Amino acid sequence: MGLLMAQFDGLCKNMTYQELYLLQSIGDLYDLKVLFPPDPAPSKSS
Repeated sequence: MGLLMAQFDGLCKNMTYQELYLLQSIGDLYDLKVLFPPDPAPSKSS
């Protein structure tokens, strides 16, 4: 289940805004990890 679907499902189940905000922040962290993955070996790239 995607994050947006999880948020929509939460809205339908009357989740609190705090819970929805937590889902949103987790999704943002996940996107950051996917878009900007930490470089495991910076010495190899240089």
